[in-house]
Amino acid sequence: MELGRDLNVNATIAPLYYLVHSITLTQKSALVSMPHGDSITPTT
Repeated sequence: MELGRDLNVNATIAPLYYLVHSITLTQKSALVSMPHGDSITPTT
């Protein structure tokens, strides 16, 4: 029963973890692109 419960928890958390992971990746790429835009603006 414990194993079945763990599998159910993993099946429930996995999509949420993937969603959070993809969101953090999007925020990271946004943070990375922002300084580039700021550094390009003063030089131009």
